[in-house]
Order: sequence, then structure tokens, then C-alpha cells
Amino acid sequence: MAYLSTIASFGFDPMPPAQMLPLWHNLGCRTSQFYRNTANPPDLKIAKRMAQDAGVPFDSMHGIFGPDLDPSSPDEAHRCRTIDAYRAEAEIALAICVKKIIVHPSPANAGDTVLGAEDAAARQAALLRSMHELADIGDEMGVVFLLENLPLNFLAGTEPAELAQMVRQVDRPSLAMCLDTGHAQISADALDAAHQCAPAVHACHINDNDGERDQHAWPGDGTCDWSVLGPALAALPDDVPLALELFPTPDYLMGRIHDGYADRLAEWFTPNHH
Repeated sequence: MAYLSTIASFGFDPMPPAQMLPLWHNLGCRTSQFYRNTANPPDLKIAKRMAQDAGVPFDSMHGIFGPDLDPSSPDEAHRCRTIDAYRAEAEIALAICVKKIIVHPSPANAGDTVLGAEDAAARQAALLRSMHELADIGDEMGVVFLLENLPLNFLAGTEPAELAQMVRQVDRPSLAMCLDTGHAQISADALDAAHQCAPAVHACHINDNDGERDQHAWPGDGTCDWSVLGPALAALPDDVPLALELFPTPDYLMGRIHDGYADRLAEWFTPNHH
């Protein structure tokens, strides 16, 4: 069965990793996904050792993202710069001894532009080219790029089943999908997405919301039905990390631990537990 992981955030003041990582371990997480503030990056060796010492060694890495990075850009020069950036991310991943790298298929639609059918098709074609090129880099460097489904206010990659189908179309071991439950709950239905995307999924981001906004709420604090979604995700293969993508303060996380939240997680993320 898949297993609980977490996001190991580095360089963000409210979430000091020296305090957070042992707490995530106490909550039941076995590994973590490396996520860094590029404006305040950590020493990679220290970060890796810190996660190991806390009992949550890195299993993957969240690649950089933002308005200047767009694998779906119809502007070929922009798209190629993005691919070059992810080649550099692969070097960082290998430096911390992980092979899975999370990639956003597109940036947020900052101007709320309504994409016409022609524009959307051009973006899909560009994204498919990027997926093939990422797979080439993955084969060359021994890493796997995982495309993450995004909320509706992004330019491409918002439909989980469609993104999974594109991954299966490329059909390369160096390309897979990261299923984000919160994003799926906004753009589709998280449970349906879990079933439809399962063959392509190599990692998950676990979070909840009100079905409209990307809130990174704790499972159980939103609209997802974890009594069925949790077991469906836990039934994924043994090497699939289910990363709690939550960003609490140490005090809040400690409160959840003291309230017995680990027991709720253990109940939800057990295949066919009911």
C-alpha cells in the first residue's frame, strides 16, 4: 500500500524544518518531499541530513514553478527555457538522492484570460512536446518527472483525467503524474480522479478545501470524503508517497498530534478499512 509522507519546507520562516520534521514523523509520516524557498535556499547536504535525522528522509522534490516557467507555452523560446530549468532541477534532485521531481504543467492565469479553443489546443500541443522532452531528460539522468494536476485558474493541466491520459500517451517510465487531491476536488472530483488517474500516479499531494478555493486544508476540514478517498489512495502501489501538503506552524501541528489526528490518518489511509 502507499504510505504517508509530508512536505519538507525549507527557507520559510513560519515553518522551521528543525522543529517541523520531527513533528511530521510523530504524526505518522515516513518520508518527505523536499520543497525550498528559492529566495532563501538551504544547504542541500544539511537539508538532506536534517530530514534523515528526523525520520522522514526525502522521497521526492517539488520543482520550481511560477509565472516565468511554462511547459505549456506556445512561445517555443519560453517553453525551451522552462525545460532547461527542469534539467537544472534534476541536478538538484540527484544531489539530495531523489529521483521524483514534481512539475507544474503551467503557471497561474494571472490575467484571468479566457482561452479559446485554438489557444487551448496550442497549449495542449506544447505541453505534450514538453512531456516528451522531460521524459528524454529523465531517461538521460535517471529521474522521473511527475506532472501535477492544477486548479482551474491555471493555463493548462487542470483536468486530472486528461493529464493522466497525456502521461499514458507519452508512455515512458521517466514520466508520471502527481495527483493533488485538493486541486482535483476543485476541477473535478477527487475520488473520481483517484480512480481515473491511478495507473499514471507515482505520488500524491494530500490536502482538502471547500471545493472552490485551493486552501491546503487538513483532510477532514473540507469537502473530500476521506472515508472513501483515503483507502482509494492507500491502495496505490507501495512506492507511492502520499504527501500531506499542509503548511501549519509548529504549535498548530503539535496541537493536531495531541488531539489524536494520527489515528484518523491511520484509519483513512488503510485500503478497504471499512
